Amino acid sequence: YVNGVPINLTLVEMRILSYVVRAMPQPVHKSELLEKIWVDSTKHGKIHVHLSNMKAKLWNWTHEMQIRGNSIVIVPL
Repeated sequence: YVNGVPINLTLVEMRILSYVVRAMPQPVHKSELLEKIWVDSTKHGKIHVHLSNMKAKLWNWTHEMQIRGNSIVIVPL
């Protein structure tokens, strides 16, 4: 839920969100995220696709996930 509204995240999106939130305020390196979330050899581009989808779903959240170089960080809006 975000501000009382249910959010339908995929399993992978939920794993990404959970992992990055637990690391707050520290950034998470993309390679670390790939290692923890995906078992197979997934490309870094997949992370961008999932984050883009999540941004659309979490538009009403008080924070934003940002890609900064090779890391992902959650920042307050």
